[in-house]
Amino acid sequence: IRMDDLSGILDEGRAIRTYEDWWKKSYEKCLLARASGEHAGPCVHNAEYNVQTDEGVGTSFWNGKHDMEQGLRRMDRVRQL
Repeated sequence: IRMDDLSGILDEGRAIRTYEDWWKKSYEKCLLARASGEHAGPCVHNAEYNVQTDEGVGTSFWNGKHDMEQGLRRMDRVRQL
């Protein structure tokens, strides 16, 4: 499961009201996907970005976090939402 696939689970109607609740729910979904064989990688709790690799965890959104050009592209994508 990629973070991009989980972005729609923040929903006040389903008791996911905070960012921390979202992380708990996404971590649980990852564990279930691993148990069923749908996901082979590690389940990461409360991590979106890896400083050592300069990449997002489970998503490409944060790749190149300190790269100005990548940051501008990221902001353009957010504005399109």
